[in-house]
Amino acid sequence: MGAPREPFRMSDAEWCSVTAHEALPDSARAELDSVVDWFLKCERGMKQRDPPEARRRLDAARKAIEAAIREIEAFPQDALDAMLFDKPREGFGFASTPLSLLGKLSSDLDQMKHLEQWLAVARDRVQAKPPGDSAANRRELLRQVDMIRYHHTGKIIDRSSKGKHTPLDFADAVFKIADPSVTRAAIIGWIKELKAWRDETGAQCQDSRAVAGPILTAVLMALRRVVS
Repeated sequence: MGAPREPFRMSDAEWCSVTAHEALPDSARAELDSVVDWFLKCERGMKQRDPPEARRRLDAARKAIEAAIREIEAFPQDALDAMLFDKPREGFGFASTPLSLLGKLSSDLDQMKHLEQWLAVARDRVQAKPPGDSAANRRELLRQVDMIRYHHTGKIIDRSSKGKHTPLDFADAVFKIADPSVTRAAIIGWIKELKAWRDETGAQCQDSRAVAGPILTAVLMALRRVVS
C-alpha cells in the first residue's frame, strides 16, 4: 500500500470557476471539496480493481471455511467431550456451561455456513474484466452537487438556458474539476434523470448525502477493499 493521499481541495482558481456561475458562500467550498474527493476515491478504486485476483481470494476463503465446517461437523465424541467444562474457565465467562458451549458451537457453524454461501455469491458477482469508468459515480456526484446548490440557494440544477450563467454551466464547471472527460451532453442526460425523479416523487432536491451518500460510500469502499 502506498502513502495515503491527501484529501482533494479545490484551488482558488477552480473555486472561482464554480462561483462564476453561482454565488455560493465560502462554506459550500468545503462541501464541494468533500463530494469531489469522494468521487475521485471511488474512481481510483474502480480503476485499480483486479477481478481475477478478487475471485481467487473469495473462493480461497470460501474453501477454507467449507473445510473448517467439515472438520468441526466430523468431530468424534472425544473431541466434543474435550470442549465441555465441568465449571467456567477463565476468559470464557460464567455462561460457559456444557450446554451453552454446544449451543454456541451450533450457532457459530450456522453463521459459518451463511458466510461460506455469501462468499460463493460474491465470487460469482465479480466481473471477468474490470469495467470502465462508472457512470453511476458521475450521476451520484451530480446529485450531491445538486443538493449542495439547493441547500445554499434554494435552486435546483436543471437544463434551463436562460441567463448568462445557467445551472448547466455550474454543473459543467464542477465536472471540469472532477472529471474533464465528462461532456455537457452527458450532464444533460443525468439532469433529465434528476428531473424524472423529481416528477415522480414531488421532491425538489434529492438529499443523497443524508440518505444514499453514506450508505453508498460505505458499500463502494467495502467493495473497493475486496476487489483491489
